[in-house]
Amino acid sequence: MKLSLSAKLYVWLVTFATLSVLAYFVSEITQLRQGLSIPTDDFLWTLLIFSVLAFFAQIYEVELVYKRMTSTAISICLATVLLGGLPLAIAVTLISTLLAELILRWSRLSEGFIDLIWRVAFNTGQFVLSAFAAVLAFKLLGGHPLLLRAERTSESLVFYNQLIPALGAFVTFALVNTSFVSGMLTLFEKTAFTYHLRFNLKHLMVQILSLGVLGILMAVVYAQSPWNLLLVLVPLGLVHVSLRNYMKLRHEAQKTFEHIADLLNERDSYTARHSNETAELAEKIARKLKLHQDEIEKVKSAAIIHDIGKVMVPDHILQKPDSLTEEEWRIMRMHPDIGADLLKELEMYRDIVDVIRHEHEHWDGGGYPKGLKGNEIPIGSRIVAAADIYNALTTDRPYRRAYSHEEALKRMCEMSGVELDPQVVDALLSALEDTQAQSSSPPKKTATA
Repeated sequence: MKLSLSAKLYVWLVTFATLSVLAYFVSEITQLRQGLSIPTDDFLWTLLIFSVLAFFAQIYEVELVYKRMTSTAISICLATVLLGGLPLAIAVTLISTLLAELILRWSRLSEGFIDLIWRVAFNTGQFVLSAFAAVLAFKLLGGHPLLLRAERTSESLVFYNQLIPALGAFVTFALVNTSFVSGMLTLFEKTAFTYHLRFNLKHLMVQILSLGVLGILMAVVYAQSPWNLLLVLVPLGLVHVSLRNYMKLRHEAQKTFEHIADLLNERDSYTARHSNETAELAEKIARKLKLHQDEIEKVKSAAIIHDIGKVMVPDHILQKPDSLTEEEWRIMRMHPDIGADLLKELEMYRDIVDVIRHEHEHWDGGGYPKGLKGNEIPIGSRIVAAADIYNALTTDRPYRRAYSHEEALKRMCEMSGVELDPQVVDALLSALEDTQAQSSSPPKKTATA
């Protein structure tokens, strides 16, 4: 993982903040016995039990989106905030996260020891800081850790007056955790800061709220009797399975359409190669236009499968070396609607259906299938169209040779304001200039022994 200077500074700041929290934690440990309503040995058993649970929860983390992992450890760490406050929460979070990160990232040791340290330090630090923030929120909202109270009344055991502090701790933990990770991905992957938060709110609201409820329930039942914890582990496991199954279905649906693309590749090798190259260029155009990350992802996904409707086009038309007849063009023009209809029932592709359907619309209204014009055409369709045409112009086809880069640019400029959105064409030209500059720059010299 090659980090930019800004990303390295970000990791150093997170690490420094984590060390400061740990220093404060050590000072608090000396006061741990004061106000305890249970023996120290029982407190240490609580530390051990929750550390083991949080460790396994993080070992079996779930990938929500590319390079964005989550786990049910948030419930367990929340429970430690409500049960033991700062001492228990920081100790459990530090021990479980550090051990889990070392195991999960150990395979990256081949990429360099420093790379391993960067990853472990940041991932452990941001989780410890999230727990610390949750402790502060819980305390500021009037929360009192159940296991650290000098007096244990029935009211404290049923959490009667602790609901608002508990919810505040959960929301704080979730937001701080997401913010730290989003900050790193903004610096490293150039994604929008709010992208993952919006993804969670849109797709995983029920699962995430369930984690908060289960964390509160875990604290309540454990305060009454540690054996009651076994009852909560069942629904906690079900939420974990729910998360894994949801993402598994998304991945399997994606693989299904990748397989369809492979089948299309066997019929027309140009289409598959063309789609991948178009997707790369479309992503660059979208970034030049400064679209939000979720819009960029939609554009890229649409570009990869924008020709999926061609699976229904007969081979004698798809592979015809000569110009198509009017009837053959009528059939070919059906493929955007066919592709959109194939995708519209799938939740993961629902947002790009209109992009697929209107990719062949023209800026002046002369396209198909609906004859939309100007800003009536979805921005994703306009971007994919520009990337699609440029790639088609610079690729050999059965009925003509590829245009040179300069000739293709001239044709694109001629289409600007007619078939293509002028703003999108400008972004495409800028993206191509960047690509040309990068390819023409001399390689960096490396030291030799």
